[in-house]
Amino acid sequence: MAGVGSALQSIPALILNLLSADASANIVQLLLDEVRTAVSSSKNTDIASAVFTADRLPVLDSCLRETLRLHGLDLLTMKRRLMADIKFGDTLTLPKGCPIAIASYTVHRDETHYPNAEIFDPFRFCEKIPNSNSYKSTRPSYEPDEHYLVFGIGHHVSHLYVVLTPGNIAFELRAISVGEDSQEPS
Repeated sequence: MAGVGSALQSIPALILNLLSADASANIVQLLLDEVRTAVSSSKNTDIASAVFTADRLPVLDSCLRETLRLHGLDLLTMKRRLMADIKFGDTLTLPKGCPIAIASYTVHRDETHYPNAEIFDPFRFCEKIPNSNSYKSTRPSYEPDEHYLVFGIGHHVSHLYVVLTPGNIAFELRAISVGEDSQEPS
C-alpha cells in the first residue's frame, strides 16, 4: 500500500503543476480531451468506472511522470542494498548487502538528460504524432531508465492510474486570473 500513499501525496503536486504550466500549452483542456477520447473509444463509456493504461492516456502519463520527476517523495535519496559486490579499482569493494543511497534529486535535475530541468514540461515524456492531434509516449512507464529514479518499476507504476481514473479527473481546473478585469468563472 506504500505505492498508493505515495500516489495520493503526488496528486496535489500534479494539480499545482497543471495550473502553473505555460498557458499556451492549454494542458488542462488537452487532458480533458484525451480522457473524453479514451472514454468514447472504450467498451465501458461510463467515465466513473472506466480504467485505462498509460498507452491510452500518453499526455496524462507524461504529466504524472514529470510531476514525480520534480516532486517525487525520494527527492534527496533513493535507498537500496547492493545485490552483488561492487569493486572500485583495486582498493575499494562495496560488499553485497551494503546499503547505498542515490541522489535522485540531482539525477532528475541534470540538464544533460532533462533540458530546462527545473521547469515542469507536461510533454517531456510524450510527443505529438505527425499530421495528427494525438500524442504517444516516448518511452513506456514500466521500462527501466537510469535517469528516471521514481518508484522503480513494477506494480507501483499503475497506482497513480488507479487513483486518477478518468472518473476522478473528470472535473475542470480553471486558472483564474486576478486583476481589474477578472471575472469569476461561470
